[in-house]
Amino acid sequence: TVHPAALYAGVSRVDRLIRVGDETPFRLVVTDTEGNPATEDITLTATVTRQVHTTTKTTNVNGDTVTESDPHEEAVSTVEVVVPADASAKEGLPFPIVPANTGLHYLTLKGTDAEGREFATVTRFHAYGAKEYPWRYEDGMRIKLVSEKKSYKPGDTARVLVLSPIEGTALVTIEREKILTSYITELKADNPVIEIPITDDSAREIKAPQLRLGYCELTVVNKRDRLAVEITKPAESYRPGTEVALAGSVATADGKPAAGAEVTLYAVD
Repeated sequence: TVHPAALYAGVSRVDRLIRVGDETPFRLVVTDTEGNPATEDITLTATVTRQVHTTTKTTNVNGDTVTESDPHEEAVSTVEVVVPADASAKEGLPFPIVPANTGLHYLTLKGTDAEGREFATVTRFHAYGAKEYPWRYEDGMRIKLVSEKKSYKPGDTARVLVLSPIEGTALVTIEREKILTSYITELKADNPVIEIPITDDSAREIKAPQLRLGYCELTVVNKRDRLAVEITKPAESYRPGTEVALAGSVATADGKPAAGAEVTLYAVD
């Protein structure tokens, strides 16, 4: 592997939607190419930008109205931050960002190593809560949905950001091979978020269409159907021809015995 520099900037993931005015819980570290913490304080340049779409309506050759969205990045802030060596060796340096506007934001961290070689790291987060609409406007019946996290487990509440300038009543249906449940909710420009309780029945992937037409896949970790198999043996080694008596147990995800479980035993030499 060819590394562009002797150092890397690391930033913690933010697996949630950020409301305008709230702090992002970012933490910063600096490591070498092997992942070891930097042994000295490192100065980084932290730049925050926001993606904004300029929407225009035109008429095509057939006389139909077509919506076009042109994206550009808008500068939000640029600051220098010193990441102490002891912060890189522990939980990282807190670096809160308070978004003032709605939109997809990018945090770019840049620095140089002892030889002057540049390194950079980029992460992003979605902010909502203002009535401005910087997202790309989708033509026709389409709508884009953004899931707060990449995966969920039963007991979680999935939060989905609806990228639409339309306010009003939305029909939300939760699907996995069939419709599992449906309900009505209100969408506001300053709170375009749908909350979906995740249950055991949601395991694997579900889809949540709403309003005009939009789908968002939510990956749910299926722990309910997992079995814990343990095998115990009286000794670590045996002589050829020796009969070996093995014992074992099978338990469900909650630790209870899995009654009637079928077990296949393989003996490999």
